[in-house]
Formats: sequence, structure tokens, C-alpha cells
Amino acid sequence: MSTTESTIVENNVEYKALILKYVNVSGGAVTVNLSTQAGQPKASYSTGPNFSSYGGLEIDVESGISLPISSLQVNPTIVTVAVQSSSGGSGAVNFGITLWVAAQPNIQSFILTLQPGMEGITVSAEFDGRKGQALSPGTPLAVFWNPL
Repeated sequence: MSTTESTIVENNVEYKALILKYVNVSGGAVTVNLSTQAGQPKASYSTGPNFSSYGGLEIDVESGISLPISSLQVNPTIVTVAVQSSSGGSGAVNFGITLWVAAQPNIQSFILTLQPGMEGITVSAEFDGRKGQALSPGTPLAVFWNPL
């Protein structure tokens, strides 16, 4: 394993951290797709390299707030979080999911897309420690692997 700045390389696969921040989720499933352009090296969601100090998935929520997740699905191209509607009237919740993006060497960018129909919910992506970028439902967002 080698590390250069915020990139971890293991078995010729590069890993960088991604934080998805969800705001105003009040029930239902929210999906963020990951893809790459044709001809680009491939990228996928991951739980990270095989070292316990780096790997894993983390869900963050404000202290004292319960997060009524009914399901969480992570596969190479999709992260879907389903949140139960609150009958107690506690309203919308805000939370973050930290996971990894794994990519083949020489990748330039990958694409994140928030599923259509998510109006009223805000999802932003903080990749590799950079300022978050808001995702618009149904609109692909190119995320550069290395800053320009």
C-alpha cells in the first residue's frame, strides 16, 4: 500500500474519500449513482482498502437525533438510503455518509447523479477533502479525481 496526499493505492487501485451530505430527508429512498464516461478508467463506490484504519463506511448525524434508516444499499454504482417517514412529527433529518471511491490508475473524473424526483432534498458531495458540490436531481455532476 502507498499513500500520496489523500490517495491510497493498493493492488493498483486508487482510493479517495467521498462524503455525501443529505439535508431535508423526510422519508423515502434517495439514490446517488456513480458512473464514468466511455473510454475513461473505471471508478466505483467502495468501503476502502483492506486496512482497518482506512476502510469502512460511516454515517454521521447530529448529536441527539435519531436517524430512522430503513435500508442502506451500497454497490459499485449506487448508494441508496431509505429513511422512514416519521409519524411522530420529528420532520426531516440531515446526515452524512462517508465512503470511498475506488478507481483504476489514470482516471481523470467520474460522474455523480442524484436520482430524479428528489426536489426539496439537498445532497452535496465532498470529494477528497474539497468543498462540497450540490447535486441536482437528474443532472450529472463531473467530479475530477485530481484538482486542476
